[in-house]
Amino acid sequence: MPFAICLAGEAGPEKTEFVNDLAAQLETRHIKVGFVRRQAPDLGAVGARVNLDISQDGTMCLLSGGGGGGGGASLEELLGRYFAGLDLVICQGFEEEKRPKVEWLPQGGKPSLARDPGLRAVVSAQAVETDKAVYAPGDAAGLAAFLVSEVIPKSQPPRMRMVLNGKRIPIKEFVQDILANTIRAMVASLKGGNRPGRLEIYIEPDKE
Repeated sequence: MPFAICLAGEAGPEKTEFVNDLAAQLETRHIKVGFVRRQAPDLGAVGARVNLDISQDGTMCLLSGGGGGGGGASLEELLGRYFAGLDLVICQGFEEEKRPKVEWLPQGGKPSLARDPGLRAVVSAQAVETDKAVYAPGDAAGLAAFLVSEVIPKSQPPRMRMVLNGKRIPIKEFVQDILANTIRAMVASLKGGNRPGRLEIYIEPDKE
């Protein structure tokens, strides 16, 4: 599952431009980036309709809006369902999430996440009283370098993947550990099953 960073702050063209520049800077550092944005505070994590846009370079952007059906998924479910294979997803509109956060401050804006334990950096064109790293709106490269060195964990392949009828099912990390340890312990009791290496198990559907 990709790592998620929440980008808080008022939406606007300058913020959009900065996010695009930040993604480009991260991608030059071999970080595969996706986006998810919740458009209205009264919507659920997905809202009622999901639009998944994939650009020519493979960048994915998930937008939520009104109308249609199928809302209600959590951010974690979104990450596992739509962004498998990416390293990082930049989330907007998810300030309540207990995840690392970067706060965007427009001209004249006041910090709102000063006491949030997840706050790691602030983007502002003006002086800000904070003990966190501060970057100018034109310094997407500086923030990208900070995120790669201080925030984004080194990528590791998932310990377990589950695919049902060709569709990958997201599994939380602690569930991966439980299932992997249990299955390996059972396989180890079989002849030749105690050898280290990649383990693949296929389960065919029951015959009617």
